[in-house]
Amino acid sequence: MSELKQVIVERRSVKQISGRKIDRSLVEEIVELAAFAPFHSKVEPWQIYVIQDAKQKEKLVRAVTFSRNDGTTFEQVEEMLERKFLTAPVILIVTSALFQDSKKDFESVAATSAFIQNLQLAAWESGIGTIWRTPKFLFQQAFCEALQIGEEEMVMGILPLTFLPDDKPDVKTRRKLSEYLHEL
Repeated sequence: MSELKQVIVERRSVKQISGRKIDRSLVEEIVELAAFAPFHSKVEPWQIYVIQDAKQKEKLVRAVTFSRNDGTTFEQVEEMLERKFLTAPVILIVTSALFQDSKKDFESVAATSAFIQNLQLAAWESGIGTIWRTPKFLFQQAFCEALQIGEEEMVMGILPLTFLPDDKPDVKTRRKLSEYLHEL
């Protein structure tokens, strides 16, 4: 099996987060590799927001708290996010450009999704695990406003980066090819 095939087959979503520091140069290398995703026209529609230090993580917690608008306190939100995001040494928020044109918006979302998949594969191959999460707060206008993410961007996901654990997650059962490959 080629190295590429092996990475595609072995890659898993990693929920178990280690706080071990990841060098910024490795993060940048992974993001640069991800940018080789296919895109339509001449627009690379993705933007990446990096969260690494305590101040940036506090800003994330404040944005989530602000977006909830249900009386949840900063401390409650921080506790909720601790396990899934905040212990990660690096957190990426990925957005896709919006053009107010249904075809261009579809192409933008598709290209950014390919970017995210490339990011996950490049990370895995580099010994970094992640999980593509899409919690409700990402889709709240108040969340985007708190982080100064413009209306011309759509948040596609939040990806905590962490070193791969010794015990990698098990393979999820996949449908049989005959269930989704059809002749016309």
